Amino acid sequence: MCKTVVPEMKKRGGGAVVNNASMAAFYGFPVYAYSVSKAGVIGLTKSLAVSLAKDNIRVNCVAPGMIDTRMMAPSPRLGGIYGSLICGGEGSFMLS
Repeated sequence: MCKTVVPEMKKRGGGAVVNNASMAAFYGFPVYAYSVSKAGVIGLTKSLAVSLAKDNIRVNCVAPGMIDTRMMAPSPRLGGIYGSLICGGEGSFMLS
């Protein structure tokens, strides 16, 4: 996506990119590929932020936590620390 929009942002004198990561990048998650890919998004965001600052392009990412939904229902895969990361009711965000 950045490869496509950054040239246009440069023409316009700047812009903003927001990538989507996850708290799984910081805490780990039983689905290893997911955690690793989200950590990669954070690394990419940092590298792009440094590279594109000179062009007045801001690059940030958001890293939402686990959301208490049926998908995250109690599971042996989410034992230990994961149970303590999920809080609140349906659709509420993890506190960090």
